[in-house]
Amino acid sequence: MNPDQSNSPDMSDSLSRIRQKRRSRSKRGGGLTIQSLILATVAFAILFSILKLFQNHLSALLILSFFFGISMIIGLSFTLARRKSGFQDAFLELIAISRRTSLPLEVGLRAFAPQCGRSYGRRLMMLANRLEAGVPLSDAVAITSGVMPLDQRVAFRVAEFAGSTTHSMERIVRVRQNRMEALRPIVDMSVYFLFVTMQIISVGGFLSYFISPKMQAIFNDFGMPLPKTFIAFQAIYSNSMISFFLSNFGILAIIAIIYIPSLFHSGRGMGFLGRFVPWITTSERASVLRGLADTIQAELPIDDCMLIFADWSMRGQLRRRAFRARRAMLQGVDWTQALRSEGLVKSSEVPLLKSSAESARACWALEQLADSIESRLWYRYRLLAELFSPLFTLFMASLVFLVGLAFFTPLVDLIRRLAS
Repeated sequence: MNPDQSNSPDMSDSLSRIRQKRRSRSKRGGGLTIQSLILATVAFAILFSILKLFQNHLSALLILSFFFGISMIIGLSFTLARRKSGFQDAFLELIAISRRTSLPLEVGLRAFAPQCGRSYGRRLMMLANRLEAGVPLSDAVAITSGVMPLDQRVAFRVAEFAGSTTHSMERIVRVRQNRMEALRPIVDMSVYFLFVTMQIISVGGFLSYFISPKMQAIFNDFGMPLPKTFIAFQAIYSNSMISFFLSNFGILAIIAIIYIPSLFHSGRGMGFLGRFVPWITTSERASVLRGLADTIQAELPIDDCMLIFADWSMRGQLRRRAFRARRAMLQGVDWTQALRSEGLVKSSEVPLLKSSAESARACWALEQLADSIESRLWYRYRLLAELFSPLFTLFMASLVFLVGLAFFTPLVDLIRRLAS
């Protein structure tokens, strides 16, 4: 007799007693603890102190609270997106480990799920249940939303189609990590400068609405004309069209600051914006080449690989081109020419692929070509970040200088005339 089976009633009784004790403790005292009371007292003390400090400036308090809330939402979006990205990367590494060690994936998922929080852990448990029910891994991942990055879904399905080797699983993890490392400077720079621009526009609007009338009244009392810098600044914010543009820019900046990290960290590629990109991107071409390399290495039909891209690619542009390339292959066209006609392979790459196919090295050539394509892309991303970062910094410094010049120059002139 199995000792685990003999001890199972005792363990179930002990677990039920522990649950009853926890429920009885939660009922005692209405669920409030000394720690929660202390935290509530401190929170109310801070709130009343702030209200006492800003009792004559409630409008300023509302504005500060509004921007503080926006900052909290942006920070929360960053945290949640990076948290989900870390769980997805760990899930891909778990698949690679299970392939390398022959560990049942269902066991690994059930052991890993409690470490991934409530939402993502629940999805992993759903995936483990579907795998135990006999659903293939690629189909189970497809119907379990959010468990895998969308930009890696088609690459994962092709790897499963080609035999799901340890090399292909580890390569998916490596490619995703390299892509995020290359894109991180651009994403961080974009979010930072959008946030700073939004803050500068907001501060300028606050100064124009609250400070400008008071400064005009002061200069009128002393019979002094307003400086041209102040007049120009006031004209910018008093113009209805410009004010409408600046307010809408602030709204769009808030949306972009929240949207860009979610796209970057959750693996959604270009997201909604990808619908408006009419060409095949470099990362999509590299994904197609790596899928073909796995298919050729497994000695499977290339047209079946293109069918997977036609059915499961994230963007409709790639799905349509993969479908047309597969149809051309079925009509007898060479696979290199079919890919070239749809823009999945460039003209300069066709001779290399043909010669490597004749020497039975097509798999190696496709992987090397995909690596070189993505390495050039990562280099361009980093170069773009290095070039535009000082330009954006100079632009922001110029905005701050103009706002300061517009508001401090009148005060300096007023103090100088009063002193004389």
